[in-house]
Amino acid sequence: LIIISTFSDKCLIGGSDEHESDEPKALIDTHHVMASLGTLVLGMQILESTLLFPPLARIVLVIQQLFGDFVRFFFLMFTLMISTAGAITVVQEPGFEHFDSSLTKLHKMFL
Repeated sequence: LIIISTFSDKCLIGGSDEHESDEPKALIDTHHVMASLGTLVLGMQILESTLLFPPLARIVLVIQQLFGDFVRFFFLMFTLMISTAGAITVVQEPGFEHFDSSLTKLHKMFL
């Protein structure tokens, strides 16, 4: 966490303030990404420390199991989406001529 907070101000995406340029600035500021990552790490450490208290340990273990189920579901959905996009691209369905457009359209349909 100390490393993340130290270097989060040094990460810049897009043009700097000293040299104004015509390049568009990033939609997501790197500082916010690093701060979010630090918050997630801190939250995981807090959840880990609650395992010492038995009533909270049950809740934390259920949350971990639920998170594992979500990860497996999204991995399965991602695998199914990629294979379906590849198959539709090979068949050359109208609107699905390229793999990237097929993947984008299927992603919108799945969600």
